[in-house]
Amino acid sequence: MMKKIDKRLKISIGIAIASAVVIGVLGVGARVKPRQEAGKVRSAEQAETEAPIEGKATLIVDDGTGSPQEIETEFGEGDTVFDLLKQAGVDIEYTESNIGIFIDAIGGIFNDEKENKYWMYYVNSEMVKKGVGEQSVEPGDKIEFRYGKVSW
Repeated sequence: MMKKIDKRLKISIGIAIASAVVIGVLGVGARVKPRQEAGKVRSAEQAETEAPIEGKATLIVDDGTGSPQEIETEFGEGDTVFDLLKQAGVDIEYTESNIGIFIDAIGGIFNDEKENKYWMYYVNSEMVKKGVGEQSVEPGDKIEFRYGKVSW
């Protein structure tokens, strides 16, 4: 009789240990699944440290060649147009000063004082009178950078 109890005890202990190992490896109920939106995967660590996604905006870069680039991108609370450019991976060169951020070039196309061609930006088809680092982004905004002659 004692042998049967010992055998049952060993089997029960073995099952308990095996169950604990399986739960530990699989992390049942303890894992945070990375969030995936708009083709972008954010790890659990990023989701904890980054601002929550507030919305999506459309970023359009028109260099005047007739083939504007359109990017739909996500943004977080408090993000600016400048943040959106960087997050979307747009190739930009800029100058920071005490009056704000000035876009010098996008996609390797620089402002040209001699030709009077500059990068100007618009939000929802209206020219903005703020710098890119000051202009906040709202859900559904259409932000367009156009390269061309200015008349000032």
